[in-house]
Amino acid sequence: MNYIPIHTNIAPNYNYLAAENAFLKQDIEYKNAVLCEQKVTISKLQADAEQLSQASMQFKQQRDQATADAARWHIMKKIIATQGGEHQLEEVEKIVNKELR
Repeated sequence: MNYIPIHTNIAPNYNYLAAENAFLKQDIEYKNAVLCEQKVTISKLQADAEQLSQASMQFKQQRDQATADAARWHIMKKIIATQGGEHQLEEVEKIVNKELR
């Protein structure tokens, strides 16, 4: 019977390990760069969202003010009309229309 010798002294391939280590370091650096870029993008998106939120709040306030102004104008118009001031009402409407143009 012929025996095939089995090598029990297998040294690790240091060149392979060094190359793998360099690759893994490069991979980590790349992923860190991508992560930093994503963090910057997230920060920008958060700032944009805050700006949009503020603009939305301002728009809502302006809309509410315009609604309140319209309601006041409607009441003033009723009062003038019921007090027999149709001519006055026409003059006021002319002034208002002129101002709104």
